[in-house]
Amino acid sequence: MGKKAKDAAYAYIDGSYNYNTNKYGCGGILIVNGKEYIIRKSGNEKDAIKLKNVAGEIFGAITIMKAARKLKLKRMKLYFDFNGIEDIALGKVKVKQKNRFLLSYRDFFVEVNKYIKIDFCKVKSHSGIELNNKADRLAKQAVGLRREE
Repeated sequence: MGKKAKDAAYAYIDGSYNYNTNKYGCGGILIVNGKEYIIRKSGNEKDAIKLKNVAGEIFGAITIMKAARKLKLKRMKLYFDFNGIEDIALGKVKVKQKNRFLLSYRDFFVEVNKYIKIDFCKVKSHSGIELNNKADRLAKQAVGLRREE
């Protein structure tokens, strides 16, 4: 395959939070040349836990961008259903200086953006988009709210 084939990819991400375990998590699907890379991770960083579900959304963006960087992608469309994914990354909203998790996401994006052009694409949650629904299921699995299929 030529270089151009690896220059573009797309991904869907979502986040979740489990109030019983105080765990946030993410799910995502990165598709490159028809190959699916699945992410399902959880975390419990102190500053992130305060954000509940938002932490999972941001964690998903970070995780999928890291995967894209590892694959040496040049461009990626990132589909998400939480506005903060784009707004925080691009500095459209003010981040409270106290929340290191959000600040680290913004800083991480600035660094990643030097190597990968991220095209942000907002989608409506729970609107029947198959890959967005799959990302939602993976995020719930990551925090123990849904059994793995």
